[in-house]
Amino acid sequence: MIAYLSGDVSLVEEQRLVLQTSGGVGYLVQIPQGLGNRHSVGEVLGLHIHTSVREDEISLYGFETTAERQLFERLLKASGVGPKLALTIVSVLEPRNLVQAILREDINTLSQVPGIGKKTAARLCLELKDSFSKSPIQGLESAVITGKTTTPAIPSGETASLQSALKNMGFAEREILTVLASLPPEAEGFEVKLRLALGFLSKR
Repeated sequence: MIAYLSGDVSLVEEQRLVLQTSGGVGYLVQIPQGLGNRHSVGEVLGLHIHTSVREDEISLYGFETTAERQLFERLLKASGVGPKLALTIVSVLEPRNLVQAILREDINTLSQVPGIGKKTAARLCLELKDSFSKSPIQGLESAVITGKTTTPAIPSGETASLQSALKNMGFAEREILTVLASLPPEAEGFEVKLRLALGFLSKR
């Protein structure tokens, strides 16, 4: 399994480049958007690598820092997130901002990423929040601290009341949590949020 590559850049495109090692082997590496603009052909470059192995393909994804690679790998653990979407996420959001957005359940920030709607953003928060909180990525520990101290959009007591009401109506807990996390921040009051949540749930 390749974890790190260093060599001469022999090809640079928007989201991929070729690293030629001292042994003369050239590796095609998928990279976050913008990284290619910071490097040029002939330059010596080292990248932290995630190796994706499928039945018919082996793909390499390269990152300048271990934090970016670990974020990419953590995103892959979320349902419905493949390498292409994970790479887009780390291309658009800085590592610190991404961690804080998930911890704060900041649906608006996450949904700025192409390919991520509010439902997907809510699912990312639901599935990854505990992971980022309990197992911080090395170098991003301060992002976890500031993310935790931010007041959530919905008070915990009100959230519990909403969950209870929706459960009594027959909705599953998982979809209830996803919908509550995606409610717009301007929504205020139990009745308003309940009405919005019912509207979202009826469309699922």
